[in-house]
Amino acid sequence: MLQSRIAPIKQRTVPQLELCGALIGSRLRKSIEEEFDYEFEKVFHIVDSAIVRAQVQKESCKLPTFVGTKVAEIQSITKKDEWWWVSTNSNSADLITRPAVATEGTVVSMWKSGPEFLRKEFEDWPISKMNDQVDSDIRIMTNETTTKVSTLAGRISEVIDIKRFSTYDKILRVTARIKAIVQ
Repeated sequence: MLQSRIAPIKQRTVPQLELCGALIGSRLRKSIEEEFDYEFEKVFHIVDSAIVRAQVQKESCKLPTFVGTKVAEIQSITKKDEWWWVSTNSNSADLITRPAVATEGTVVSMWKSGPEFLRKEFEDWPISKMNDQVDSDIRIMTNETTTKVSTLAGRISEVIDIKRFSTYDKILRVTARIKAIVQ
């Protein structure tokens, strides 16, 4: 069975742990750049968490302390436009979190070589920036004025796009938040 890094002793939320993973990736990138004498033409930081990707795009001073310090360090190492989103199914880093036997050929192959899409042309990669619609929905959901909430109530089917969610639990959480705001 494959093993993964153990979470910190202090209990953290999944988005916080994913942000810590993004920070580790940023630090790894920095050490690789310092050790090698050549410059990379392009760098891609690909995450399967829309929350983490959105946090990296925001100003760190406007975020809670734990998140803000991590985002500030990430932004000091990377550029905002280097961050991309991919669905969980295309993320080889998440293989360790799913039940799998190490002898399964596709699991071992994807773990060693990365996902198949990396060997294709960039235009064929299943990654996106996905922040425009997400940011506008977040602004609407966090705005407390009744006019915005009533506008949201009429657009619930537009806000909840099932294709955007990688797990059933995520869509349930988002739906519950939207219903709480609308009511």
